[in-house]
Amino acid sequence: MRKIIVVLAFVLVVISSSITAFAGDIPESILIDESAQLFFGEVLSYHPNKETPSISVSPVVGIKGNVKEGTKQNYINPNAMGGFNIVEGKVYLFTYYENAEWIDVFEVTTYDTRTLKLKNVEDAMWERFEEYLNQGKYGVAKVEGMLPYTVDIIYGFVSVIACMSLIGAAIIYKKKRKA
Repeated sequence: MRKIIVVLAFVLVVISSSITAFAGDIPESILIDESAQLFFGEVLSYHPNKETPSISVSPVVGIKGNVKEGTKQNYINPNAMGGFNIVEGKVYLFTYYENAEWIDVFEVTTYDTRTLKLKNVEDAMWERFEEYLNQGKYGVAKVEGMLPYTVDIIYGFVSVIACMSLIGAAIIYKKKRKA
């Protein structure tokens, strides 16, 4: 009797270990959930170091859900997907579920849902999310006249000017020293 119980327990363990678990259903949850919000929004203020971190966002273009464009929306527990630094004044892609205790923030390559790619995240789930966005399954949106990397271009331009100024100053200093 004891051998039968041990064999049955072993068989049960082997069978249960082969059960496939599905994880990462965010793209499908956004598709199914009628209250889910998906939108591009400009960060008005960001407070990551509070006891309860918060973010204020002005939705620029709604993709899915009841999104009030041009208003100030306050959310708690912003989650920067991929661990990037959220910058005030920059536009990001946001996902939010009604009555959720957090909002997800994504950095993207473009503000056109047909061609955008997510930055800082790599996984089959995020590939599906990009695919659904590109196919227009959530809706189609485009933010006109804005580039997601405008701030980066400005910082880059200022850095190049500063480096050129330093090099120019060094050359002038060397010439004056020789004379």
